[in-house]
Amino acid sequence: YKVISQSTDGSIEIQYLGSYYPLKSTLKRGENGTLIWEQNGQTKTMTRIESKTGKEEKDEK
Repeated sequence: YKVISQSTDGSIEIQYLGSYYPLKSTLKRGENGTLIWEQNGQTKTMTRIESKTGKEEKDEK
């Protein structure tokens, strides 16, 4: 991934540099540490959760 730009609202635009196709996404922080981005026209969110062992895990929707 390559960071293309960063906005004053805290969002960043990144580009996936994989071999198949360049994919751009805009990431921003929501409330309570939620990460929000757009991918293929769909809005995705990821939230940090604590597992029973106390380790940080990711819950992607």
